Amino acid sequence: MTVAIIRNIQLYRWSRFLRSLIFWQAVWFLYFQNVLSATEAILLYAVYDVATTLLEVPSGYMSDRLGRKKTLIASAIAGLGGSFLLAIGDSFAVFAAGQVLIGASMAFASGTDEAMLYESLAATGRADEIETQEIIAWRYSFSALALSALTGGALALIDPRLPFVGGALAFGGLFWITMRFVEPPRNSATNEGCPLYTPTPP
Repeated sequence: MTVAIIRNIQLYRWSRFLRSLIFWQAVWFLYFQNVLSATEAILLYAVYDVATTLLEVPSGYMSDRLGRKKTLIASAIAGLGGSFLLAIGDSFAVFAAGQVLIGASMAFASGTDEAMLYESLAATGRADEIETQEIIAWRYSFSALALSALTGGALALIDPRLPFVGGALAFGGLFWITMRFVEPPRNSATNEGCPLYTPTPP
């Protein structure tokens, strides 16, 4: 079990890399405008923002009750489904559904992946490494953002749907990584030492 939990720490940085492969980050507005009006395109961003905000609290409850791994699996599946809908979308309703799923994906992961990392470190007696491991993960994340910004624009020149197809593939990879996680042990003493921990009301 200890070896598997140590593997969580290595997998975590790659999960952050794959989650940050946002190939559409520079082209999403133009892509939506090919089908929708500028107002509708802007509204779609609001749909994503509202969905992410509304699902933050339920996702925290889900993470505490169902477990970190299951919540992160749900995040990967939602991201995959959302990217797919955005790639094939031809109406505001389909795009909005895709944005809701992408928002759900971000909400499910928010705090849950950091808790997974901390609890894995704590279970192996390495809780004091949390900042170091987070810095490593951020480097992976920033590298993915830079890589996807460059390649996303190139993909859009070939076909405007390709950045979203690339995003779907990235979420597919994230799902595979997440399935390899092992649920770390949790107890109040361990969780209260984590700066990200917020107790769930009884």
